[in-house]
Amino acid sequence: MSVSPLILNIHNVFVAKINNKTISLPISFPTKRLDEEKIVEEKGLLDSGAGGEFINQNYARQKNLEIKTLPRPIAAFNVDGTKNKTGTITKYVNLDLDIGSRTMNTRLLVTRLGKQ
Repeated sequence: MSVSPLILNIHNVFVAKINNKTISLPISFPTKRLDEEKIVEEKGLLDSGAGGEFINQNYARQKNLEIKTLPRPIAAFNVDGTKNKTGTITKYVNLDLDIGSRTMNTRLLVTRLGKQ
C-alpha cells in the first residue's frame, strides 16, 4: 500500500507577541477626525476566553470612533462570574480591522476595560 506525501501550503505567516500570559497582535484601522482620515496602528489583545470582541469606551472616544447604540443591552460579567462594574453594555463600534493581510469588518462592544 503506497501513501501519498502530505503537501502543506503556507499562504500567510502572522507574528503575534506573547508577554505576561497575554497574546497581542498588530492591528490597524481607519479613523476620521475633522474630515481627515488616519490609519491607527495598535496592538490588539487576543483572549480566547472572552465572550465577545470589546473596545475600551475611553479609547473609542479618544480616537473619535462612531459609537452606536445596541438594539438591546447586554449584561456584562467578569471571568469570575461577578457582574462587571459597567453593568450592561449598550454601545458598539464597527471597525474595518486590518490583521495581517486580511481586513475584517468587526463589531466591537464598548465597555470599560483594564489596561490592555
